[in-house]
Amino acid sequence: GDKSSIRAFQLAWGGELVSIYAPSASRKDYVSPFPDKEDEFADFDYDKNLLFDALGSMTVTLDRLKSGGLLGFYEISIPYDDYGSVVT
Repeated sequence: GDKSSIRAFQLAWGGELVSIYAPSASRKDYVSPFPDKEDEFADFDYDKNLLFDALGSMTVTLDRLKSGGLLGFYEISIPYDDYGSVVT
């Protein structure tokens, strides 16, 4: 299969998981493991609120998979030294 069909599958599958496990999740469901830095998101080229809503959805979905025994451990973080341009 070509890369575009693989990407389409991944996006559809991820969207389905989120719609099943976290349909009402939002940024309130994501808590960074790092302390807040006031200037951390002072200069960014993306919608910060959209990013945090997506991270909230991921958090709730991963928690549900973990509680079902499909996942052992996970951590979502935005390292400060990458100025918010990398989510791990």
